[in-house]
Amino acid sequence: MKLKWLGHSSFRLTIGDHVIYLDPYVGECDLPADLILCTHSHVDHSDVDRVPKKPNCETFTAGCNHDFGWCTVTSIPAYNTDKFRSPGEPFHPKGSGVGYIIKADGKTLYHAGDTDVIPEMEQVKGVDYALLPIGGTYTMDLEEAKQAQSIIQAKTVIPMHYNSLDAIAKYDKVPWSEAKQMQPEEEIEL
Repeated sequence: MKLKWLGHSSFRLTIGDHVIYLDPYVGECDLPADLILCTHSHVDHSDVDRVPKKPNCETFTAGCNHDFGWCTVTSIPAYNTDKFRSPGEPFHPKGSGVGYIIKADGKTLYHAGDTDVIPEMEQVKGVDYALLPIGGTYTMDLEEAKQAQSIIQAKTVIPMHYNSLDAIAKYDKVPWSEAKQMQPEEEIEL
């Protein structure tokens, strides 16, 4: 099982001969997809046209609960609690987006989507890998992601949804033993 960070919240997950793209938006989509998972409909999370697809590719935009045989995918809510477009109007209201829990090859990966720290994170406690946003404007920031990790207790946390120098500087200054910082286009073995 291999994970490649394409940038922003975009990842490619390779499970044997199968390929999943998560939140396609940036980076090189060079392998045809079996499955495309979008956490919500914002264009920076759902540019499915950029992804080459296998003949039976399935695309999900904001939700999937299915056993595909080679992996299982479960959705959980993702939403803002304190990030607002205008007073009382969150950037990501409850019910508009999801995170995904993917189980394959004896490992569990959680892509949180665009979210703040939410009670539903209790459902993903103990995953192997948690892809958590740290951008701060539309999602939780680094400190909030650390709070999420205290709930989730993932073996490894991979920060995502950041690309500002400020976010990177904050990341570099805060010790976080479970964190693995990836560079765009970097691929790791899970």
